Amino acid sequence: MLNKELLEEVISDIQAQYRDTNIEELIKGIINIQIKYIFNAYESLVNDNLSLKTAKGGGLDLWGLLLHISRYLPSDDTTAKGYTYFNFNRKNFYPGLLFHNKNNPDYIALADEYYRQVLMIMLQNMNVFPSIQQVNVFASDAFSNYGQVYVKDSTDMSYQVYVFNTQLPDWLKFMFSHYDILPRPAGVGV
Repeated sequence: MLNKELLEEVISDIQAQYRDTNIEELIKGIINIQIKYIFNAYESLVNDNLSLKTAKGGGLDLWGLLLHISRYLPSDDTTAKGYTYFNFNRKNFYPGLLFHNKNNPDYIALADEYYRQVLMIMLQNMNVFPSIQQVNVFASDAFSNYGQVYVKDSTDMSYQVYVFNTQLPDWLKFMFSHYDILPRPAGVGV
């Protein structure tokens, strides 16, 4: 994004070239239009959609589509019926489909702050080297809101165990059990 000082310097340079001519007012008008519409639209696009740290609503949903994580989670009634994925019975349909009926009361939507947290964990998961030391640093940073957490290795490359000293929210437990968002070495379970 353009720095305000740089933008002001560019504007003053352009205006200095045409000072005391009849083009000066025209250029001032064009620059004001660009500042008012183009730069504001660009800033809005970046802040509301492209930057995961500041994205809202639909922008977060776009990030979720890119990372294949839905914001909508089944309520307790749907998991008892065997409908655990987006209005489809897992036995009959491919579980990765992203169809969802927003009017169905059996599903709840994660709030933006929680959904952003899950998406950030997923993105960081892609960049963390899966050694125990690196995963412990990642886990302590990513889950600092939920108390102390550490990762233990079973030493036989079968599982890594995430140990939390507090009770996790139900939505986070669901995400851990249904999506592969926790970092781990390839072929090792969580």
